[in-house]
Amino acid sequence: MSSILSFFASACTDVSGLPKCDTGLPNATANSANLTHLLQVLFAIFGAVAVLMVVIGALNFINSEGDPKKAADARGTMIYALVGIVIAVSAEIVVSFVLGYF
Repeated sequence: MSSILSFFASACTDVSGLPKCDTGLPNATANSANLTHLLQVLFAIFGAVAVLMVVIGALNFINSEGDPKKAADARGTMIYALVGIVIAVSAEIVVSFVLGYF
């Protein structure tokens, strides 16, 4: 079994000894800057949706017309949206710290 693996390993090395196999598949180059940018965009989208939900909850609260059930539902929407904003910001801070550290 190890002889088969060593055969394939030697078949995929170039002159310098670095692994290089031409499989015909596209090569993707990803680094921490690409990952950071992607995650920043995702967290921005999550944050924008959460802010939109706060606005919708506030409008529902205004339009509740004193009905305690509608007011409680609107208050719950705003609280959950604010929790979502806190989570999105916290996740952005953690990801920035971890990717900046490594």
